[in-house]
Amino acid sequence: MKRFKFSVFLTTSIFAMFVNFNLLAQGTTAPTSPAVQPAKATAPAPTSAAAIKPSTFFLGKWDVLVLGLPQGDTHMPTVFEMKKDSATNKDIMVGRIESKETGVAIPLTDIVATDSTMDFAFSAQGYDLTMTLAKKDNDNAAGTMFNMFSVKAIRIKE
Repeated sequence: MKRFKFSVFLTTSIFAMFVNFNLLAQGTTAPTSPAVQPAKATAPAPTSAAAIKPSTFFLGKWDVLVLGLPQGDTHMPTVFEMKKDSATNKDIMVGRIESKETGVAIPLTDIVATDSTMDFAFSAQGYDLTMTLAKKDNDNAAGTMFNMFSVKAIRIKE
Protein backbone atom coordinates (compact mmCIF):
# COMPACT_ATOMS: atom_id res chain seq x y z
CA MET A 1 0.00 0.00 0.00
CA LYS A 2 2.85 2.42 0.81
CA ARG A 3 4.48 1.84 -2.59
CA PHE A 4 1.18 2.63 -4.34
CA LYS A 5 0.75 5.88 -2.36
CA PHE A 6 4.31 6.94 -3.19
CA SER A 7 3.81 6.17 -6.91
CA VAL A 8 0.60 8.21 -6.99
CA PHE A 9 2.31 11.08 -5.15
CA LEU A 10 5.36 10.99 -7.46
CA THR A 11 3.24 10.84 -10.63
CA THR A 12 1.00 13.69 -9.40
CA SER A 13 4.03 15.77 -8.41
CA ILE A 14 5.76 15.29 -11.78
CA PHE A 15 2.55 16.16 -13.64
CA ALA A 16 2.13 19.37 -11.60
CA MET A 17 5.79 20.27 -12.13
CA PHE A 18 5.55 20.10 -15.94
CA VAL A 19 2.24 21.94 -16.06
CA ASN A 20 3.84 24.72 -13.99
CA PHE A 21 7.00 24.71 -16.19
CA ASN A 22 4.86 25.06 -19.32
CA LEU A 23 2.93 27.94 -17.73
CA LEU A 24 6.19 29.62 -16.69
CA ALA A 25 7.43 29.40 -20.29
CA GLN A 26 4.18 31.10 -21.35
CA GLY A 27 4.66 33.85 -18.76
CA THR A 28 1.84 32.75 -16.45
CA THR A 29 1.65 30.77 -13.24
CA ALA A 30 -0.91 28.41 -11.79
CA PRO A 31 -2.06 28.30 -8.19
CA THR A 32 -0.43 25.45 -6.30
CA SER A 33 -2.83 22.77 -5.15
CA PRO A 34 -2.70 22.15 -1.40
CA ALA A 35 -2.29 18.44 -2.16
CA VAL A 36 0.86 18.98 -4.24
CA GLN A 37 3.29 21.49 -2.84
CA PRO A 38 6.48 22.22 -4.80
CA ALA A 39 9.82 21.69 -3.12
CA LYS A 40 11.37 24.69 -1.43
CA ALA A 41 13.58 26.55 -3.86
CA THR A 42 17.26 26.40 -3.05
CA ALA A 43 20.10 28.44 -4.37
CA PRO A 44 21.48 26.83 -7.52
CA ALA A 45 24.68 24.90 -7.03
CA PRO A 46 27.73 26.45 -8.65
CA THR A 47 28.59 25.05 -12.04
CA SER A 48 30.89 22.12 -11.46
CA ALA A 49 32.40 21.95 -14.93
CA ALA A 50 35.41 24.08 -13.95
CA ALA A 51 37.37 20.96 -13.00
CA ILE A 52 36.70 19.29 -16.37
CA LYS A 53 37.63 20.91 -19.66
CA PRO A 54 34.28 20.90 -21.47
CA SER A 55 33.80 19.79 -25.02
CA THR A 56 32.90 22.39 -27.61
CA PHE A 57 30.33 20.15 -29.36
CA PHE A 58 27.37 21.41 -27.31
CA LEU A 59 28.27 25.12 -27.52
CA GLY A 60 25.65 27.27 -29.21
CA LYS A 61 21.87 27.33 -29.47
CA TRP A 62 19.74 24.19 -29.38
CA ASP A 63 16.05 23.43 -29.83
CA VAL A 64 15.53 20.89 -27.05
CA LEU A 65 12.25 18.99 -27.41
CA VAL A 66 10.97 17.06 -24.38
CA LEU A 67 8.59 14.32 -25.53
CA GLY A 68 5.66 12.73 -23.76
CA LEU A 69 4.89 15.32 -21.11
CA PRO A 70 1.32 15.22 -19.76
CA GLN A 71 0.49 18.57 -21.43
CA GLY A 72 2.24 17.58 -24.66
CA ASP A 73 5.69 17.81 -26.17
CA THR A 74 7.54 20.95 -25.05
CA HIS A 75 10.24 22.96 -26.85
CA MET A 76 12.93 24.42 -24.61
CA PRO A 77 15.28 26.77 -26.52
CA THR A 78 18.64 26.25 -24.80
CA VAL A 79 21.96 28.09 -25.09
CA PHE A 80 25.41 26.82 -24.03
CA GLU A 81 28.43 29.11 -24.01
CA MET A 82 31.89 29.46 -22.49
CA LYS A 83 32.53 31.98 -19.74
CA LYS A 84 35.61 32.88 -17.71
CA ASP A 85 35.13 31.90 -14.05
CA SER A 86 36.21 34.98 -12.10
CA ALA A 87 37.23 32.92 -9.05
CA THR A 88 39.49 30.45 -10.89
CA ASN A 89 40.16 32.35 -14.13
CA LYS A 90 39.29 29.15 -16.04
CA ASP A 91 36.84 28.72 -18.89
CA ILE A 92 33.62 27.01 -17.83
CA MET A 93 30.49 26.10 -19.73
CA VAL A 94 27.32 27.93 -18.73
CA GLY A 95 23.84 27.66 -20.11
CA ARG A 96 20.23 28.73 -19.93
CA ILE A 97 16.79 27.80 -21.18
CA GLU A 98 15.24 30.83 -22.92
CA SER A 99 11.71 31.88 -23.73
CA LYS A 100 11.18 34.26 -26.65
CA GLU A 101 7.62 34.96 -25.50
CA THR A 102 8.44 36.05 -21.94
CA GLY A 103 12.15 36.80 -22.00
CA VAL A 104 12.53 34.54 -18.95
CA ALA A 105 15.82 32.62 -18.79
CA ILE A 106 16.30 29.62 -16.52
CA PRO A 107 19.98 29.11 -15.65
CA LEU A 108 21.52 25.66 -16.01
CA THR A 109 23.70 24.28 -13.22
CA ASP A 110 26.02 21.33 -12.68
CA ILE A 111 26.99 21.25 -16.36
CA VAL A 112 29.35 18.42 -17.23
CA ALA A 113 30.18 17.98 -20.92
CA THR A 114 32.46 15.53 -22.69
CA ASP A 115 33.09 15.06 -26.40
CA SER A 116 29.84 13.14 -26.79
CA THR A 117 27.65 13.62 -23.68
CA MET A 118 26.31 16.37 -21.48
CA ASP A 119 24.57 16.36 -18.12
CA PHE A 120 23.03 19.43 -16.50
CA ALA A 121 20.42 20.51 -14.00
CA PHE A 122 17.91 23.33 -13.71
CA SER A 123 15.07 24.43 -11.47
CA ALA A 124 11.54 25.20 -12.60
CA GLN A 125 8.74 26.22 -10.24
CA GLY A 126 10.75 24.96 -7.25
CA TYR A 127 11.54 21.56 -8.77
CA ASP A 128 15.10 20.43 -9.42
CA LEU A 129 15.38 18.63 -12.77
CA THR A 130 18.20 16.90 -14.61
CA MET A 131 18.80 16.31 -18.29
CA THR A 132 21.26 14.08 -20.12
CA LEU A 133 22.13 14.47 -23.79
CA ALA A 134 24.29 12.29 -26.05
CA LYS A 135 25.65 13.31 -29.44
CA LYS A 136 23.99 11.54 -32.39
CA ASP A 137 25.67 13.44 -35.24
CA ASN A 138 27.10 16.94 -35.80
CA ASP A 139 23.76 18.71 -35.29
CA ASN A 140 21.64 16.32 -33.23
CA ALA A 141 21.61 14.88 -29.73
CA ALA A 142 19.17 12.74 -27.78
CA GLY A 143 18.67 11.83 -24.16
CA THR A 144 16.31 12.00 -21.21
CA MET A 145 14.94 14.49 -18.75
CA PHE A 146 14.48 13.35 -15.17
CA ASN A 147 15.38 9.84 -16.46
CA MET A 148 11.73 9.68 -17.44
CA PHE A 149 10.99 11.66 -20.60
CA SER A 150 12.70 11.33 -23.99
CA VAL A 151 14.56 14.37 -25.28
CA LYS A 152 15.64 15.33 -28.81
CA ALA A 153 17.97 18.27 -29.42
CA ILE A 154 18.68 19.96 -32.74
CA ARG A 155 21.39 22.58 -33.18
CA ILE A 156 20.01 25.97 -34.29
CA LYS A 157 22.19 27.34 -37.06
CA GLU A 158 22.27 31.08 -37.46
